[in-house]
Parts: sequence; C-alpha cells; structure tokens
Amino acid sequence: MWQALTDDNTVIAQASVVVIANALAAQQLTVSQALPLTPVRGQIAQITTNDTLKPLTSVLCYGGYLTPHYSDTHCLGASFLPNNTNTDITDEDHQHNYQLLNSFLPDLAQQLPPISTWQGRAALRAQTTDYLPMVGALPVYDDFCQRYAEFKHGKQVDEAPVYHQGLYVSLGHGSKGFCYAPLAAEIIAAELNHEPYPVAERVLNALNPARFWVKALKRRRTFFKSWVTLLRHASAIPSVCWLVVVVIFCGLIRRIMRPDDVLATTVCVLVCVLLRPSKGSSPYINQSP
Repeated sequence: MWQALTDDNTVIAQASVVVIANALAAQQLTVSQALPLTPVRGQIAQITTNDTLKPLTSVLCYGGYLTPHYSDTHCLGASFLPNNTNTDITDEDHQHNYQLLNSFLPDLAQQLPPISTWQGRAALRAQTTDYLPMVGALPVYDDFCQRYAEFKHGKQVDEAPVYHQGLYVSLGHGSKGFCYAPLAAEIIAAELNHEPYPVAERVLNALNPARFWVKALKRRRTFFKSWVTLLRHASAIPSVCWLVVVVIFCGLIRRIMRPDDVLATTVCVLVCVLLRPSKGSSPYINQSP
C-alpha cells in the first residue's frame, strides 16, 4: 500500500496503485529520482483579439501555434529552451514567438497587437533525451543495475527485472503531452486490467522507463572497448605519452566502474601494455611471413 504523507508523517492519501505523473518533480521522489528528465523552458503569449484575428476558428500550427480567441484572448506559443529553468516572462521569448509566426504567416503577424501589450506564462516541460515519454511499470533501480551489470561486458541477462509493486510512471511527455498522455493512460490501464495493449510491443519497448538505464550500462561497455582499442593499436605513441594514456585510462575506469572491477581492469591494462605493437609494425596491415 502506497501512502502520501505530510511533513509530520500524517497520511493524506493511500492506494494500492500509484501513477507518478508529476513531470520534473518525479526526480524529488526516491523511487523515481534516477529517471533522466531534462527541464525545457516554454513561454506562451496571451494576446487580445482584434477584427483581423477574431474570425480565426481553427488552431494554426507552423512550428509554433496560434489559437482561436477564447474570451477575446488568443494564445501564441511557444518557446523551447532545453536546460533552462527560468520561469520569468521575458521579452526575448515574446520576440521568438512573434518571429516564428512571422516566418510562416507574415501578413497575419503584422496584424498582432504590439508586443508591449502581451501577457504571458512560462513553465517547464519534462523532456527525455530521445523525445519519447516513459510509460509503464517502474523497476527497482538499484536491483536493476546489479541484475543487469553484465550488459557492460556485452553479455545477455535472461532475467525479468524486479518492479515496485503497484507503481507506474507517465513522464517525459515534453511539448506533446496533450497527444501522448491519453495514450499513456490507456497503456497503463491495459496493464492494470490485464487487457490487450493499445500499441505494438516495439512501441512498449520504446516507452519502457528503464530503457535509459540499459543504455547507460551498455555505454560503459562501449567506453571500455574504445579505450582497449586505443591501448592495443597505439604503436605510434611514444613511451611517455603511452604511460599518460594508461594512467588516464585507469583513472577514468575507477570513476565509472564498481570498485570490485578495478583489479580486473588493471590486469587488462597490463595485458594491453604487454601486447603493444612494436614501433616497426602497424596493427592495421597484415604482415607477410
């Protein structure tokens, strides 16, 4: 049973199933703090309608957007600034939104009221690095990293991850929340009720919240292999420079790998040093006997 507590540990809500759908604030929760989410600033403008804009009955989309008026106010948007956490209204973003409209519909842009009269709102989106949301059951992060640690050595692990019981996420929708969120809700509802999923398995895999953890584990393998290749095929490197390369390699390995891997790494480096090609040979050319 999941519980929501106040600062004095008073229970304000409890449920057997919880969906974390609180955008960047998910990184403030222990169970989901390891999910990679990038803040993306966005600002919209609220502009008063006029005789030219008032007949607009459909949303105009052109990279930005301009809505029909509601209570005599149009919405013009929106800026997109990754890793910017400022939520103040800025003239720069108003200018950006104006120029975006002006690039595609210059005649209409000329009919907008002066920027000095615009109101606005700025907020932060939660974006993933691959621009797809994270949807579904959430594995236990520490167990996941230990269970699939062999990924960095290029090995397969035929085990299912351990999940937090009754815990799901719907995060990272970025600027497409109105499109993605309803489908994400259907996916989670289908899983909870043991119904057919509304999307193909490959889509489910693409939305899996743990996909970035898998990439991080495999990235360690790629990093390791790149350095081993450098060490093995570096016959043109002078001895002093070679020693520097080995020292840097060992230092970086100590930073990114578990302490119990250091001994194996050191042995690997020594082997690479021993197998270093002589100055007179090239590792890229097959020598005839």
